[in-house]
Amino acid sequence: MHRTLHLISSADPILSDLLALTLVTTPDNIWQTRLEQNHATCDIGKLIFSNAVHSEITLELQGQCVTCAVRQAIIAFLNQPDILTSNIFLILPLGIELPHLCPALTDDLKHSTTSLGAVMHALDATNALDELLTHIPLTERDAQLIAGDERCLAEVHAINTGYADLVLLSGDHQSPGGELVEHLRPHDTLLAHPFEDDVEELVSDITHEPQRALTRIHPSTLQAWGGPQIHGTWTLDLTSTKALHPQRLFDFAELICELNVYARGCFWVPARPDVICSWDALGTQVAISNAGVWEPNSAATTHIVVVGNGKPERTQQIEQAFAQALATQTEMLFAEPDDGLDQWLGQSIIEE
Repeated sequence: MHRTLHLISSADPILSDLLALTLVTTPDNIWQTRLEQNHATCDIGKLIFSNAVHSEITLELQGQCVTCAVRQAIIAFLNQPDILTSNIFLILPLGIELPHLCPALTDDLKHSTTSLGAVMHALDATNALDELLTHIPLTERDAQLIAGDERCLAEVHAINTGYADLVLLSGDHQSPGGELVEHLRPHDTLLAHPFEDDVEELVSDITHEPQRALTRIHPSTLQAWGGPQIHGTWTLDLTSTKALHPQRLFDFAELICELNVYARGCFWVPARPDVICSWDALGTQVAISNAGVWEPNSAATTHIVVVGNGKPERTQQIEQAFAQALATQTEMLFAEPDDGLDQWLGQSIIEE
């Protein structure tokens, strides 16, 4: 018998509980997971699978990588003799990031009788503005994946909303929060209300394609999707063939942190023209990192998508700060080998 596994991520324990009870019509078809750790031991913990008909399966996690261990536990769960339904909906542990789980899980399932169907992320429109544009630690909502998890809600929501095949948005889709999610949702990602739409029907024709999903969120291929502006949501598509100046980019980052916006994309710096530099501003914090190298024969570019809500004058402020952060032609031609960014980007490739 061929089976299809559908995954649901969330960073909201109450929403996850509601989905487990109401998302599908057959209680046997949906399982909720929770990750438990024993702080008195060095064990990574155990993953508990449960459903509304009071079935429970507990699997010990192995290894040091939590996401890898969860993936292995999912495979072991699918091999349990009692898991006989053809469509399985699995609510993942709170706070897990889909791009780190799904590509490898898809590979693991290739030679089995189970395929990965729809990959979904669930969030609530009522709280979306705060959860996506401000810094709320996962620990404040009991949504941390493991003890010591220092991430914020914006990090999980942004990456999973961009990666998912289907966004499950509860609450009012016409609200400010719903409008913000529309600006962050890729055009080929479906949107549904988990308590009003027939999600089982929507996912019936979806087969997850990891490479397509990764393209939606990779810094070098990220796109500005835009959306309605009734409630003051706006999207800026900042693009230039110029590099960011290795010092002035921090002035731009400081401004972005102050304005409570979502800002993701890529840039390059003169001392390392082959490196794709990632820009992630989520929850009032900015992170830069090395995201690989540009494809052969492709020109390096700086492209940052900024999404915010309210105060339209901010858009001009951001555009001006972006322009000031760009390197001049002279600065690009005569770049110093030591640009001061090694701790984030690795060693510069320009030598003396």
